[in-house]
Amino acid sequence: MPASGHTAVNRSHRSQFLPPPPPTLISARYATDFNEVKLRGQDTSGARTAEETLMAQVHASVNTQIGFFHVWNRVAADMRSVRVSR
Repeated sequence: MPASGHTAVNRSHRSQFLPPPPPTLISARYATDFNEVKLRGQDTSGARTAEETLMAQVHASVNTQIGFFHVWNRVAADMRSVRVSR
């Protein structure tokens, strides 16, 4: 045990940190996920909440007064003003 009292973690290969492979195209999991994306991604979908629809539109810069980059520029400006005022 190291002097710090912590046990070192031994990883034998970098593949231990990789995510699992995606489901095969003929699996039930793939079909379920695909159908959910189709349902929620449809432009007239009733499966999305109003907030999810708005966030999708903001990210795509569709049907909104402001675009995606404008939103994040405002967030950055707000964070800067908070830090400056401290």
